[in-house]
Parts: sequence; structure tokens; C-alpha cells
Amino acid sequence: MSLRNESGSAAPLAIGLALLALTMIMATSLASSMFLFQRRLAALADSTAISVRRELVEPAATNPNAPLMRLVENRMFLLQSAKGSPLAGLAAESAAMKDGQTLEINLCATWQAPFTVAFLPSQATVCSRSAARPIN
Repeated sequence: MSLRNESGSAAPLAIGLALLALTMIMATSLASSMFLFQRRLAALADSTAISVRRELVEPAATNPNAPLMRLVENRMFLLQSAKGSPLAGLAAESAAMKDGQTLEINLCATWQAPFTVAFLPSQATVCSRSAARPIN
């Protein structure tokens, strides 16, 4: 077998490499977007838990007839509106005082991909849990 007359083009290899690199860049961008979304949701959950727990410690500021979930939802939406763009599908999944001291909340929201890729998800539900205790 002689290789002297073998001629070919490197263009198919370059095109394949470019497609692979583009796919990796897009997947990394989507993962980064979801990570930042989760960090933003975690910050909102922490702020909400601390704010509601502080409100429960100060009896003058708290309506004793208001259920805990309503307090969490009101504070969550107030804090979110102060921070800028809203999180899609934001909801308080749970709120409970487990030991009478620790307020535990779970917030969930829907992450939307900034662009779509055929084999990667375009949306996902992201949840964040937070807990707050009073300082004595």
C-alpha cells in the first residue's frame, strides 16, 4: 500500500473539532447559568429565613394570627422585589419551626436556560433550604 498518492482534506476534522468545542462551551455556559441561579436562590432563602426569624423574635412586629407560611411568602416576595429581576416560579415549599428555635424553610424556583441545546435541559426546578436561629 502506497501513501504517495493519498490526498485529503483536514476540513472535516476541523469542522468536527469546532462542533465539539462549541458544544462544550454551550454546556459549560448552561451549567454556569444554573449554578448562579442556585446561588441566587440560596441567598434569597437565607435572607428570608433570617428576616422571618427576626420578625418572630420581636413580638410587637409580628401578627400572632398570621401562619408561618404566609409570613415566609410575604417576606420572600418583598426581599425578591428589592433585589432586582424576579425568579420564575418562585414558591415557598415548606416552613417549619422544628425545635421551637430553628426556622427551616425550603424555596424552589424554575431555572430557564438562556439558550436551548438539543440534548440538554432547557428548564429545571431548583430548590434551596435554609435555617435560622435567634441569637441570645
